[in-house]
Amino acid sequence: MKFLRANAPSCDLQRCKRLYNPVREKLLRRLSMPTQYKTSVSPTHFGGRCIRQSSATAEAEAGTSDEVKWWNRDTASNMKDVSSVQELVNELADAGDKLVIVEFYAPWCNACKALYPKLCKIMNEHLEDVVFLKVSFEANKEMCKNMGVKVLPYFKFFRGAEGKVDQFSCTVSKIQRFRDAVADYSTPFCSLEEPDTPLEEFPEIHPTAEHHHPDADKITQLAWH
Repeated sequence: MKFLRANAPSCDLQRCKRLYNPVREKLLRRLSMPTQYKTSVSPTHFGGRCIRQSSATAEAEAGTSDEVKWWNRDTASNMKDVSSVQELVNELADAGDKLVIVEFYAPWCNACKALYPKLCKIMNEHLEDVVFLKVSFEANKEMCKNMGVKVLPYFKFFRGAEGKVDQFSCTVSKIQRFRDAVADYSTPFCSLEEPDTPLEEFPEIHPTAEHHHPDADKITQLAWH
């Protein structure tokens, strides 16, 4: 029995926590689920309300280990997974003046799942001028918390020395806002300086030695002439 909607609203993480206990217990009693499924649960949406699924149901919806997960299916060549703050900072540095979009998602987020095919299509239209980075909330909860992510899916836009230029949540019904942001920020431009810190939330973390702005040497020469 599934409690899913194809076009679910964004997942409010705080509301999930508030509704978790009473709703979960009520559903477990109604469905008479086995005891071994009552300890590991994941949030989702049903009827516009944020509830939790059993681990068995969540795993079935996300796909078994032998299948390609929905968040890795039909991925464009400019879409990458990042699993740490250092890796994110390195990718921002490597991108230079290209637009970098960071998506925060979760395997159990129905809104993320519904939106993903449309994101892949848009990224295939911007293979040369956009870098798309995917951050799993489940694997990077502390990073997401420090970066102010409170709803899924959530997007942050970065561009060269300008740093973060936009951020917002987006669902299928608001996909035009995402398209407009990509069009606005993917136009070519040249930075004359490097950002002081790639991520304002982690000012102490800088790109590792092998990762730096592609035009760093040119920028230094311009500064001295």
